[in-house]
Amino acid sequence: MSNAGGAVGFPFSPVSPQQVLSALEAMLRSLNEPQNRLLLATIKGELAGWLFLAGNSSELTAHWAQVRRVQTALGFRRLGVGKALMTEVARAARDDLKLEQLHLELRSGRGLEAFYKSCGWQEVGRWPAALRFPDGDHDEILMVLSLTMKATFSLRRTTPADWSEIRHLRLEMIRDTPTAYAETVEEALGADEAQWRKRGERGTARNGLEVVAIAENGSWVGTMGAFVPSPGTVPLLVGVYVAPAFRGPQVGVADALLASMEEWARAQSNQLTLHVHEDNVRARKYYERRGFTMTGQTFAYKVDPAKRELEMVKEL
Repeated sequence: MSNAGGAVGFPFSPVSPQQVLSALEAMLRSLNEPQNRLLLATIKGELAGWLFLAGNSSELTAHWAQVRRVQTALGFRRLGVGKALMTEVARAARDDLKLEQLHLELRSGRGLEAFYKSCGWQEVGRWPAALRFPDGDHDEILMVLSLTMKATFSLRRTTPADWSEIRHLRLEMIRDTPTAYAETVEEALGADEAQWRKRGERGTARNGLEVVAIAENGSWVGTMGAFVPSPGTVPLLVGVYVAPAFRGPQVGVADALLASMEEWARAQSNQLTLHVHEDNVRARKYYERRGFTMTGQTFAYKVDPAKRELEMVKEL
């Protein structure tokens, strides 16, 4: 990565295997500290990317950790690996480690801040010309991701013009919770632009609705859809996703999306149904809190017919 131009901790190239080995050994030794974590991304058993999360032992700073060495293997670029890593580290930091903030530092001139902003991060400052490289001086950019603050977002229906954002978010949601959707990453990657534009039409369909939640910085942070499978049937909730950094009642993205689905469904029926994977306990508990109950009906899960989807219904 460093010899290919990546900004991952070695300022000057070429970097020798021995330099990399020494840095790797030091990082692995640091995992003995309980506040540190190494997060790996794999695709079909191959290492596709990784990042290091460095926590703090001091009581003054134990509520936050620093994200370091975010890397995607060259052969797996443009597949959403980096976004998947940032999504998972936010979830793990908030839910598993009970942290309130994540910090990171990066150098200017490579456009990386735009990527992190799309993941919900905010730039909070710069050290001008703090980093001196052979090609000149670079600012050191300081960014933060709040895991507790109430986010501001808006909702709107999707359109065919949104096809690129729809594709990006769909890949993110499948990677985040593969069992939540009747589609694999490989199937989604195989869809062309025309197919993604067709999905965008769901926002204004006669028998359905697709709504997206958009954060202040323009990043797509959630989506839900619903449609009437056939005339006279109960509307079905589908494609439910909220990015980890925007989950929870303190943010309200999921509740706002669901409220929009229920408002639309009331014009079609006095009920709203959904199918949830038997292993997706987190989603099932959320639906129960929002008034959905089990019907006793189950269906084979399309991706793995050995598993079942459980039907739930809510009276509107």
